Amino acid sequence: MQILIPWLRENKLHLNIEKCNCVVYGYKTPQWIHNLNLKIGNSEIEKTNVVKYLGIKIYDKLTWKEHANYLQGKLRKINYLFYHMKEYFNSYQL
Repeated sequence: MQILIPWLRENKLHLNIEKCNCVVYGYKTPQWIHNLNLKIGNSEIEKTNVVKYLGIKIYDKLTWKEHANYLQGKLRKINYLFYHMKEYFNSYQL
């Protein structure tokens, strides 16, 4: 953080700490992660195991299983809507 804050100030950028998250990527969770506390000023950056970036959920284990389950749920809802809209619209409109 000693390098980050001066670089942000020099480039006239603002870091919204409330939207920041910390993720440690790796297949096995390291033991030191429980002692990790990142702070900027007096605010602590929240540790999480998933971040959403450009619509893709990136998990700390770097696997696609959870993201596939997330997409499956969204697609199931859309499929349900199309199934019930077939009574009101023809196939070209759908």
